[in-house]
Amino acid sequence: GCVENDLREHLLALLRGEPVEVWTRGERVMDSDRVHALVRFPRRSNRWLHEELVLAGLARIYTMPTDLPDGTPKQTHLRHLRALEAEARAGQRGAWAKR
Repeated sequence: GCVENDLREHLLALLRGEPVEVWTRGERVMDSDRVHALVRFPRRSNRWLHEELVLAGLARIYTMPTDLPDGTPKQTHLRHLRALEAEARAGQRGAWAKR
């Protein structure tokens, strides 16, 4: 669909030529074969990839919060993500756009 194409293009634009930091944990995500991995852009904005995607309206908040490697407590970060999602919704970005 349209949002999937938007997501692909946005990810490619974010990752093209940009160094990233990847933080992983040895625990599974929601009883799946996946493991926690956090990606951050240290040069551009020092934002996490999931923050960029929520702000662009290309990801929704559907997770159990976790403390971030930089020391940000999980509840503080969850409030921040909700604010980014509200900003994306107000700006009608990504999945929030009226099509």
